[in-house]
Amino acid sequence: ICPTQTAPVSVTVSGGTANGDGWIGQNHGGGVYNSQGSPTLRNLTLTGNSAYDGGGMYSADGAPTLSNVAVTGNHATWAGGGLYVPSGAATLSDVLFDGNTTTEGFGGGLASANPDEFQPATPTLSLSRVAFRGNVAQFGGGFAARAGHITIRDSVFEANHASYMGGGMCAGDASYGYTGTLSL
Repeated sequence: ICPTQTAPVSVTVSGGTANGDGWIGQNHGGGVYNSQGSPTLRNLTLTGNSAYDGGGMYSADGAPTLSNVAVTGNHATWAGGGLYVPSGAATLSDVLFDGNTTTEGFGGGLASANPDEFQPATPTLSLSRVAFRGNVAQFGGGFAARAGHITIRDSVFEANHASYMGGGMCAGDASYGYTGTLSL
């Protein structure tokens, strides 16, 4: 490393849980919980975390940027085994979602909005060079989106599994359809 350069910082968040039984954040984001913030997360590994929503990370009404991030082996009961973005925005580049799971819901790797009477939001997601591998859910093993404005570029969906719909990706479902735009 040259004297004018700095070494990349690498951070691992593992073994976190958020399984409280309340509505206000007590069961979201086993590894990272973001509400209304716009953090830039680089050189990060989220592994072995669990929550009701967003096993690895939960972000609502914010705009995080994730770059060079590995989201592996996380679990959520309902949505987003790796990452759940019910509202706001997120920009992801060079991100790996591998081996994340949900047991009762959608988006083993990544999930966006649940447009029902309680969450009418439509998040904006931009994904570039994102790999979804070996994630499992009932709907959208790799990625599930029920609403939002989503752009996916130069990304890979490989060996993901869904019990019902969309092993790789599920946009909408039988109950809700899809609201917004999806650009591939």
